[in-house]
Amino acid sequence: QVSGFSAAPSGAGQGDANVPVLELSMQTNLNFVNIAQMRLKQTGTVATSSVPFSGDGDASTIKVWLDNGDKVFSPTADTVIGQLAVSTSGAFSGGVALVPLNVNSIPYLTVSTGSVTLFVSADIGYTDRAGAPTLGHSVGFQLEKFADLLAPNGSPIVASPDPLLQPPVISKTVLIAPLTVPAVSISSVGFLMKVTPRSC
Repeated sequence: QVSGFSAAPSGAGQGDANVPVLELSMQTNLNFVNIAQMRLKQTGTVATSSVPFSGDGDASTIKVWLDNGDKVFSPTADTVIGQLAVSTSGAFSGGVALVPLNVNSIPYLTVSTGSVTLFVSADIGYTDRAGAPTLGHSVGFQLEKFADLLAPNGSPIVASPDPLLQPPVISKTVLIAPLTVPAVSISSVGFLMKVTPRSC
């Protein structure tokens, strides 16, 4: 079983780190499978723009996290088990990320009859490969199909997908906005002091 949902906010700023996009849940009905790589495809500008390389770099880094058991994404409590920086021709390029998974120095994630929860996050970039600012772009990710879960030998995992609980699992897209600092308004109205002269 592979299920999940979008964890993406409506917007994020340039340079924001660990922006959640997907939550995934995996479980077998018997035995276990080892997942060494997960292929995730970028959605948003990189998939819809007609300009070459536009949106390629909207996510500067993609990370896969193993939940600590509370099913709430927390960069301080959960563990990164896979990450890739965007590149021109590497494992994360052209809107496709083939993320290697490593759990406690073991080069794969074991999924068995107990449910495993994963989170996918993105760091937001400043410019794309077209040389344009990422402002106004949108970015998301999806686990498109069951075959995008790969075994240690690079082939699809030896398991049959659940007829109902299987990919695609698609995030909403995140609008990239300027990095802003909330304005702070200070009013003197609350600090007025009335001084009444007194005679001695």
